[in-house]
Amino acid sequence: MSQFRTYLFCFLGVLLLHSCCSKGSPATVGTAENQLIPDSVKAIGIWKFLKTDRYYEVFTDSTGRWYGPNTSIFIYDGTYITIQLWTMKDWMWKTPDDYYKVKSKWGHDTLFYLPPFGRKWEEMAIFKNERFTTSQMVNDSLIIFAYTKIKESEVEKEDSVILKKRKPHDYSIRPMDVYKED
Repeated sequence: MSQFRTYLFCFLGVLLLHSCCSKGSPATVGTAENQLIPDSVKAIGIWKFLKTDRYYEVFTDSTGRWYGPNTSIFIYDGTYITIQLWTMKDWMWKTPDDYYKVKSKWGHDTLFYLPPFGRKWEEMAIFKNERFTTSQMVNDSLIIFAYTKIKESEVEKEDSVILKKRKPHDYSIRPMDVYKED
């Protein structure tokens, strides 16, 4: 019986340690409805990566590879993120304009989204000091890209498709399904 108690206490200790250390990982964070960060109301809006922003930098390395944020514009409404996503294969189901209104959730100050066919949450951006940022490693240097909150009237014509009213993505749709307009 003593050996059983030892194993039980070790198991409970590991379980407790895991639960304490894993807070904020994409697998354990809550949804936007039940785990709002303190400034999450300020995070609601249209966010644009502006070329005139003092944080704007696009890098091309010696091989000609371009580095920049994953998306130039997105909308966060407090529950969903509207974002442009490209399909990996021509035969995959997609919306006509490649924009999706997908689920979101917070992990501390990081906003995550669930891609249409994703099985894991992807990091969208970090929200600090009333702005979203994302980063990439370029030649051993961390490059930070910042988004600026803009008004609907400031959305450029080339980005205006993001303003289209759309329903949240139906996660029961599979990659080989045929697109049907509602």
